[in-house]
Amino acid sequence: MSDEITHLDEQRLTERDRFRAAAAELEQKMRETPGALIGDNDMNPLKHSFAGGFYIREMAFPANELAVTKIHKHPHPFFLKEGEISVATEDGVKKVKAPFWGITPAGTQRMVYTHTSGIFITIHETDETDLEKIEEEVIAKDWDEMDKILSDGEGMECLS
Repeated sequence: MSDEITHLDEQRLTERDRFRAAAAELEQKMRETPGALIGDNDMNPLKHSFAGGFYIREMAFPANELAVTKIHKHPHPFFLKEGEISVATEDGVKKVKAPFWGITPAGTQRMVYTHTSGIFITIHETDETDLEKIEEEVIAKDWDEMDKILSDGEGMECLS
């Protein structure tokens, strides 16, 4: 039984590492593509709201867009308010259609393809209202930072 668990753990690590490499490669290719939209842009307008210790981030997206998300430090809820998307994570690919909601676990990065236009919303627990400070609080700079957070047991708390 122990050998089976070790094999499953090794397989999971391999899948995780493969996903991370694929996401990094896609993101790099996007950065090198002339005309690619990186970060905040007119094609993906953002709406920022704050209420009672929460930051609500609403993003509109067009159809036929490919995106790589940032690495999330903490678990938080998300909502697909409108649209249909395919989401790839280290756990595989899932096609979802609005209305849909879920919890983003700490350490999540996604590759997303938008089949239709739509609206995606995330909610983050914070008293901060400065967007740069919020990003520092909720987004890992890279996988080294995220792996340290996870190994220290930080970022694992979840809203209940």
